[in-house]
Amino acid sequence: MQVLHITDEADIAAKAALLYEWFDSLSAEKEEGIVIKPAQAFVKNVAPALKVRNNNYLTMIYGVHFQSELEQQIRKRSIRAKLSCSINDWAINYQLLQIPYREINPENYYYKNLVLDRILEEAAESQLDPAL
Repeated sequence: MQVLHITDEADIAAKAALLYEWFDSLSAEKEEGIVIKPAQAFVKNVAPALKVRNNNYLTMIYGVHFQSELEQQIRKRSIRAKLSCSINDWAINYQLLQIPYREINPENYYYKNLVLDRILEEAAESQLDPAL
């Protein structure tokens, strides 16, 4: 595990260099990638985690031409929709966790609407590239 404390924008470049070095060492050891998480859970409009895969893993998933066609591959595999779904799921789950157990019943329409929202998010996410 690697923990980076970024204090300001000037700090980003130095910390990013350390992160790339660590990521490269993991890739050399045949690790498939890393997961980046914010220090605090349930930050509004922030994804709960972001997977970063190495090029060898991506070549295995998307084919032998992945690295030679990298720019095209990146353009056709936008993570925007997947990221939006992840953030929405996280927000709904957080709201569900705020409901006291004793208030979970068939008459609680707030709870029922949250569950419906969660189901609809799952349906939307099922339409996305499963390899992302």
